[in-house]
Amino acid sequence: MVTCPNWCMRLILIITISSQIALSAFENIHLNQTLFPDISIENKSQFTASYISPFQQLFLNQHKIGVNWKSKNILYNVSLFSSGDKRYKENVISVGAIFNLHNFVFHKIVINNYHLSIQNYGAKRCTTIDYIIDIHANNTLVTSLNLYNIIDIQKNILTEEINRSAELKITKTLLTNQTCVASLEKWKYHPLNYKIYWVSEFNKAKVRVGFTSEPSTIVFGLGFQHNGMSFEMGGSYHSRLGVTTGVLLKF
Repeated sequence: MVTCPNWCMRLILIITISSQIALSAFENIHLNQTLFPDISIENKSQFTASYISPFQQLFLNQHKIGVNWKSKNILYNVSLFSSGDKRYKENVISVGAIFNLHNFVFHKIVINNYHLSIQNYGAKRCTTIDYIIDIHANNTLVTSLNLYNIIDIQKNILTEEINRSAELKITKTLLTNQTCVASLEKWKYHPLNYKIYWVSEFNKAKVRVGFTSEPSTIVFGLGFQHNGMSFEMGGSYHSRLGVTTGVLLKF
């Protein structure tokens, strides 16, 4: 009987996951947008921390912390993202700024510095730029355009191509404390992904349910707010790969 060593099993699992959801370093950092979708750009000072466990595989765990602070009319942001283990590691430092040229239009520019390392193969770096724009038509309707990795400043990476994406998102408040978020997302190397979420708020709690088409997942979440602090638990279910869970803290 032929046995497969641990590193071989891990490689097979990574290939299986990649074939199902095609995750790459340039997409992993945006996974929290699936579990914890933003209704709109948050134009306020705050600290955030999140932890996500994709498909309950420890070596894929993600950690992210970020700080927003406002100076005059510009909101600055710095965040640190980490995923993987000693065999394969992703570290991303992001620096961004949010500003509005008109009262109802917000712009966000983010510079991401990726550091990818594979054991016995060395490390590579890459820098990309994201651009996000929010248009507030009124108090109940927000239209967003998210462009990820639209520009690469420095390209020295382990793969030949950088996966870029564009997402058009519409957020509509239909009833009191009832919000619907619908978006179309297209990564360069993946099929069109449509996402829809329904968020219901009850006093200081909120419940979120939704689904995505690529990959086909059901998304769910529960959040609480108290004294300016919010705590959210989120998850998604994939028919083949199982459950992804995460937590998010803001204050």
